[in-house]
Amino acid sequence: MSGIFGICKLNGNQIQISDMKIMASLLKHRGPDAAAYTLLNNNTVGLGQNDCGSRSHWHQANILQKRC
Repeated sequence: MSGIFGICKLNGNQIQISDMKIMASLLKHRGPDAAAYTLLNNNTVGLGQNDCGSRSHWHQANILQKRC
């Protein structure tokens, strides 16, 4: 089973990585094997997924985001 999560800050404030980690930890029971997340739109939109058993589709995007 997997869990997805997201956040959008309409006031223009940036989302912190710590916000994404907290949300991932709250959904850990939905997929304890892996977690991936990415920040978009100047860090005002965050999307994430907890994955169980299979590699996350956002894994590659997460790696690219960390390199940028």
